[in-house]
Amino acid sequence: MPFAIAGAAATVFVRDLANLVRHILRIGFYLSPVLYGLPQLVARLPDWVTVVYRFNPLAQLLEGFRQISYYGVSPGAASILFPIVTGLVLVVPAGAWFRRHERSFAKVL
Repeated sequence: MPFAIAGAAATVFVRDLANLVRHILRIGFYLSPVLYGLPQLVARLPDWVTVVYRFNPLAQLLEGFRQISYYGVSPGAASILFPIVTGLVLVVPAGAWFRRHERSFAKVL
């Protein structure tokens, strides 16, 4: 959500950003473990890539859903808390950036 807030404000000023975001989201979909599990990814990639990959909040959330739906096991606290904390931390600067530029939306549009 924080990226959506900042992206909405930025799209007003840079019209081509909407096309770019569409492609970035498509790449992000394939990079998140929707189609595959995190253990399968860890087995195939170098260690430094998996460390960076674990910082993806969506990857942690999807892994928690996978634990519940496939294995019937309660997910770890990190699968739930990490995306929530990341969203709460990032929504503050995104909201501030949006409010700062909101005054000039009418001029640009």
